[in-house]
Order: sequence, then C-alpha cells, then structure tokens
Amino acid sequence: MLDIGAGTGRVTLMSLAESAADVHAVEPARAMRTSLLTRLATLPARQRERVTVHPYALDEAALYAAADVAVCHNTVACLPPAARDALWPAIHTALAPGGTLLLEPPPALPPPRELPDHGGRVGPCHGVTTRVVARSEG
Repeated sequence: MLDIGAGTGRVTLMSLAESAADVHAVEPARAMRTSLLTRLATLPARQRERVTVHPYALDEAALYAAADVAVCHNTVACLPPAARDALWPAIHTALAPGGTLLLEPPPALPPPRELPDHGGRVGPCHGVTTRVVARSEG
C-alpha cells in the first residue's frame, strides 16, 4: 500500500489496522511527518515494522512497483503545478502493474468563503472579513 501525502497518518494507520500489507507512507513536510511518526510510535512493533516513511515527494522516493494500491487523499489540491506534473509519472512507476489508485481530485475552484464580520469585537475573527480567491497559473 502506498499513502501519497501521508500527512498525520490517518490513511496509513487505517491501512495497517485493516490489512496485512506493508505500507509506504510518503510525506515530505516535516511538520506533518512529525505527527505521523508520533502516531506510529504508539503502535505495536508488528505494525510499525510494516511501515516505511519516505521523507520526500513521491518522485524522489525511488519506489518501483512497490504497491498494488495507492491512496492520494486530500493531497493533489495542495500541490503547485510542477509538483502535480511530477506526481503522475511517479505514481505510475510506484504502482505494480494492474495496481489501483484511489484519488481525491482537487476541486475546479476553491469555494468562495467569507468569514463573518463580528462588529470589531476582539475574538476569533477580530472583525476581519476575508475571501478565498484562486488564480490560474500558466
């Protein structure tokens, strides 16, 4: 099993609990990987032995036909265009022939979101209104 963008390890831990497969958890972000490793440290040794954590992007991890199943959950939308372009051939290389990719595609555009104005009160929003905007690059 290949967990692409493993983050804090939710898919990795589920995979360890629900299967007997070895897991490759790919997570280049140090902060996310720290949470992942902390969660893994609480598992029994038998489960920990089945996990390899790769501290690189998938295209740098040098995985060849390493898994029959790859999960890419909540990741693609976070990647810049160049990283997305490198991801697809890396998935092809990392999956065994006939393997399955479970992918959550990014939204076409992020939803417009406005935070409410709380009338200048000090608190969670501090009276600031924001809007999420997207722009296409390239």
